Amino acid sequence: MLALKVVDVGFDMKALDASKDADATAPNRVWLADITYVETDQGWLYLATVLDLYSRKIVGWAMCDNLRADLPLAALRMAISAQWPEVESFFHTLKTELVHHRQYATRAEATRHIFAHIEGFYNRTRRHSSIGYIGPIEMEPKAA
Repeated sequence: MLALKVVDVGFDMKALDASKDADATAPNRVWLADITYVETDQGWLYLATVLDLYSRKIVGWAMCDNLRADLPLAALRMAISAQWPEVESFFHTLKTELVHHRQYATRAEATRHIFAHIEGFYNRTRRHSSIGYIGPIEMEPKAA
């Protein structure tokens, strides 16, 4: 399940080291994102990365010729897709089981339909092979 801690350390490397020691005790617990730039004859090339503080692995990255918000978001999407494929699988399942079978007239209609699917079916009754063919609601108490 996607559960990241966001740590804003700015340029305080002591805070970064303390955060790593306290929280990065396993992969995918603490990620650090950063952006750098590379000069080319055509202009700047910007690189956004997402680093797993536990392993120091770059788990997501993206490059672009501008610094718009889609650059770090693309790096984050890559990290999520690579590290938590079940998140991507959920979206695939949602679209194939629900969304692609109808046309929504309004965002409010789509919101209501998707809410009902997630809260009324997916989390309560849909069986998941990755957790022994039980539903998420049944799985949570087993972690306690």
